[in-house]
Amino acid sequence: MTYRMTPSVRIAMVGIFSALYVVFSMIPVSQFIGGPAFLTANILFPAILVMVFPFREAILIAIIGGLLAGYLPPTAFFGYLWFFLPLTGTLIGKVALRASEGDKVAGIVPIIYFSIIAWAYLRIHYMFPYWIVPHLVAGILCSLLPFLSGKIERLKDFIIAYNATMGEQSAMLMIAVYVFNLPTEVFIFAFPLMLIWERLTLGTIAGTLVAKAIRKTMVGIAIK
Repeated sequence: MTYRMTPSVRIAMVGIFSALYVVFSMIPVSQFIGGPAFLTANILFPAILVMVFPFREAILIAIIGGLLAGYLPPTAFFGYLWFFLPLTGTLIGKVALRASEGDKVAGIVPIIYFSIIAWAYLRIHYMFPYWIVPHLVAGILCSLLPFLSGKIERLKDFIIAYNATMGEQSAMLMIAVYVFNLPTEVFIFAFPLMLIWERLTLGTIAGTLVAKAIRKTMVGIAIK
């Protein structure tokens, strides 16, 4: 039997998972650019926050955990800007979750958002347009969520996680393009790693599986 989380439980969950976000931020999983700048195991968190927590708690964890993690050695490359990554991923993921529940308007929001990101990226790096293809695919898949049924409906969680992780990546992309002014060559070399390992394998597949495991352990606590 489930019951709604009491305020004290909600506060505890925010504190625990904010701390876990910081801990996961110290576990590198993919070197990004070089030097001390790594992508870390916190890449799993957008899917977790979207699929496990109510909106308010998910946003608080993203902000608190992101701000604290921004000053750790592995993630210090982005500093205080780091919190935009889990925050954006959570917001886009929550919209995708709403679309999966049948909201057709929510279904088109990510494609609009990712189209704006694509335009902003192509203004600078039009010589390598392929980087934003995975983002646009995420938006297109989200627009299909309200219409999925039958066996294919099992893919909903993975599509939600994919939108969440690409939302996170879009924030990283804008910082890389407009704050750090990274050259096009960086995106060319990083593209296969970003798509296959970071966003599909870790952010989508692993993120979904971990989120499902956490949901099972939280039986007895209402999470939506």
